[in-house]
Amino acid sequence: MSARRIAVVTGSAGGIGAAVARLLQERGYEVHALDLRRSGLPAVVEHQCDVADEAMLLKLAEKIGPIDVLVAAAGVALRPADGPAERLSIDAWNKTLAINLTGVMLCVRAFRPRMRQDGSIVIVSSIAATRAMPHSDGYTASKGALVALTRSWAVDYSRDGIRVNCVTPGPVDT
Repeated sequence: MSARRIAVVTGSAGGIGAAVARLLQERGYEVHALDLRRSGLPAVVEHQCDVADEAMLLKLAEKIGPIDVLVAAAGVALRPADGPAERLSIDAWNKTLAINLTGVMLCVRAFRPRMRQDGSIVIVSSIAATRAMPHSDGYTASKGALVALTRSWAVDYSRDGIRVNCVTPGPVDT
């Protein structure tokens, strides 16, 4: 009998992350849900986690052990704090990049070394990565950078049998 497949999903307390966690669970995965808030999803293993906290992520990765799937869906769109560069506060810029960009990199850094052969990393970006959105400079920059990072990781990790893909959804009701 093969080992149970393990998935880690960030941003699992709502929106796309919660939907992905439910779908993976329905497909037989043991789902570890990472978020600052509780997801309330039945039968997932919940971990309160800040994706911008590397030490916390490394401890969780060690605790969870080998995984098959990492879905990086945690993200933030600061409204109305985000905006055009001349009005965007450096605090809003830094917070947006810390969660949307650095947080994804830290998740990959923590969990990728523990991925089983034929593993999969899915990065959730946004349509903002490829289409200009007004008054969203921080968000747009962070989501565009995720597309570029995904391309780089896809090349780097393919040698280890790990697939890396990025999805760029449009607006969703959350």
